[in-house]
Amino acid sequence: MPKTLVYRTADDLHVVDDAGALVLVGFVVRYEGSPFAPGAFARSSRERAHKVTAARHVDERVRVPVGRPVTVEDRPEGLWLAFALVEAVTTEEAGAARLAYRVVRTDDRGVVTEDAVDHVAIGSDPSRDRTARLNRLLTLTRDSAPASHEGAMSLV
Repeated sequence: MPKTLVYRTADDLHVVDDAGALVLVGFVVRYEGSPFAPGAFARSSRERAHKVTAARHVDERVRVPVGRPVTVEDRPEGLWLAFALVEAVTTEEAGAARLAYRVVRTDDRGVVTEDAVDHVAIGSDPSRDRTARLNRLLTLTRDSAPASHEGAMSLV
């Protein structure tokens, strides 16, 4: 199986106020109707729970942690996560959060039977966000262009 990260939009994450502390909580995967077999995250949630983070994607290579795991559980309904947030996350960002995982094993029908949870991505993912990719390209072009050329046009 490939070792690349796969991103999947979370099914039901939201921000709650828990006695003055912000918590990102909910099901990132519900098994019913998904390509995951019940229990697909069981091993990962037992062995990797302390390593799973909520991270803001700055660009395709940089992730800034915004939450530490409080609960990572494989429940009969799906994968349940709770993160104590160290940075504010909006309701819109929570609703658009994505689970990053690696497929470990599939069955002969292609149903994923085991996954390794990596992180929950908050904010835009530049590798998928057309505007962020364009801004990055323009920045690289501007930064790599010669300092002065008579008659040269500026891209930005």
